[in-house]
Amino acid sequence: MSELDLESQPTKTINVKLSKTSDWDNWFIVIELYARQRQIWQYIDPDVQHPPTLLCPRMPDLEDIKPGATLLSELTPTEQDDLRYN
Repeated sequence: MSELDLESQPTKTINVKLSKTSDWDNWFIVIELYARQRQIWQYIDPDVQHPPTLLCPRMPDLEDIKPGATLLSELTPTEQDDLRYN
């Protein structure tokens, strides 16, 4: 198993020191694997000419938490917490 195999070692910290140009390949591998694990590689892949636009998440509304709800009072305290932190 390679030391840079982040897919099988998601909690391993890898430090790559960029002292010379030959270090760049290892650094790039670390960045790519890290981004792939977090499902953001398509946004930063330098080989893609037109990467997808990253959209801001929208705030949840009552319907997201409890279908049919139109008032905050219709949610349980737990559902209200879900609305706040969703």
